[in-house]
Amino acid sequence: MTVQAVSEDHGGQVGQRAAKGAILLIGSRLVSRLFDFAALLVLARLLTPPDFGLVAIAMSLMQVIEAVFELPVAQVVVRAQEPDRAMLDTAFTLSLIRGLALAVVMALIAWPAAMFFRQPGLAALILVLSLSPFMRGMLSPGLAFYSRALNFRQDVAIELAGKFAALVVAVIAALVLRNYWAIVAGTVTGPLVMMVVSYLIAPMVPRLSLARWREFMGILGWVSASQIISALNWQFDRLILSRFVSPASLGAFSMASDLANLPNQIILVPLWRPLMSAFSVINRKGEAPRDKVLATCAILIALLLPVCILASLLARPLVIMVLGQKWAVSADYLQYLVVLIIPVFVTPVTSALLMAQGRTRLTWWINFAEMVIKLPAALILILRFGLYGAIMARALAVVLVFAITVVVLGRVARLSRADLWRQAWRPLAAAMALAAVVMVLRARFGQAGQGALWGAPWQVMAIATGAVGLLAYGIVLLVLDFAPLRKALRRMERLA
Repeated sequence: MTVQAVSEDHGGQVGQRAAKGAILLIGSRLVSRLFDFAALLVLARLLTPPDFGLVAIAMSLMQVIEAVFELPVAQVVVRAQEPDRAMLDTAFTLSLIRGLALAVVMALIAWPAAMFFRQPGLAALILVLSLSPFMRGMLSPGLAFYSRALNFRQDVAIELAGKFAALVVAVIAALVLRNYWAIVAGTVTGPLVMMVVSYLIAPMVPRLSLARWREFMGILGWVSASQIISALNWQFDRLILSRFVSPASLGAFSMASDLANLPNQIILVPLWRPLMSAFSVINRKGEAPRDKVLATCAILIALLLPVCILASLLARPLVIMVLGQKWAVSADYLQYLVVLIIPVFVTPVTSALLMAQGRTRLTWWINFAEMVIKLPAALILILRFGLYGAIMARALAVVLVFAITVVVLGRVARLSRADLWRQAWRPLAAAMALAAVVMVLRARFGQAGQGALWGAPWQVMAIATGAVGLLAYGIVLLVLDFAPLRKALRRMERLA
């Protein structure tokens, strides 16, 4: 098979190749999110919050059911010592069984869910959307060989092809249909194109076989259990809100939640695969991951802080500029939700390290602890405070998970909380300077549509305020001698 010829890096450049892979995936995710963003701009202008609210209910149900049947078989191939064709055939067969089971369950719950949420159109939405996770799970297992070699260009090509196709189909459908089916069309098209392209890039003729199933079950049991709980943690508040608020209110909240999650999707999610691959190589060599963990944490917190703080402090002008006045209420939720992404920076590092070391049981315990606090908190607080109760429940869960994850990461990577603090205090100090600058300037130009500064419209001043805040952030990092920034500047000088 062609992809088996991909070689694994056994030299001393694991960190460099992982870093290049991370940069490549982050760049790819940024471009793919630009495609998503372009689609969102068109859909938000042509559709209404109730349209997004109805799709949000179906998507929440789909993501929970998808997590129940989650089988991250590619990760098992990546961390295996000597994967062979039998392992790939087993991976394909398990993915096929998982996809068929998911489709059956989605079909069975479609009509009961429509009656429970009192939305007749929900049944058809669920049935069509069930195609998306089925195809997403059927990518070529041969792609795992590229991940083992820390080569992620193939992943970039697959993702961008899917996102571009989804953009084109969603925009055309929105212009023609002018209803929520445009969102569904784009959601289903993307995974279909990705599945087809994956077999063009990593060709293999799949065969049905479960010859190596025991090697998968040993790790997938805890991984799948962890995914189920994680999905419940992420979607439970939306499911409760679906019952007690209108589709329009749910649509506004879902839009804010999706916007708040963009820093996570662009910065953190793409890092998981190169980190897991790099940690797997390190683990096979018997080396300590401590230095790589600390360096990664420093970079992640430095990237997340300015993005999340700016999005929070400038939420209203950003939402109105991008989505239009009818989505202004989403800014009220966005300003809080986006801040809750900041502590998540330790999650992909910890999860990737635990996966690479085969200690996925600890991931399950972290997610279980989150569920224990978040689910009852969400139920109680939503009934009492509505949409803001959902935000409160998320805040409680984020604080708890951050504290537990730091402890787990410390024990697994053999580092202390003081080590993490030494990596974080400089970005935190710079973030305080950024926040101070933005709040002063924001007070001068007023809220969206309410005043201007020096004759410039509020839109221009909002963008300028963000730029000045980022400049202040970078200056403070330079003054405090932040190591990753210093090293990056030195590399740029050598290239120049």
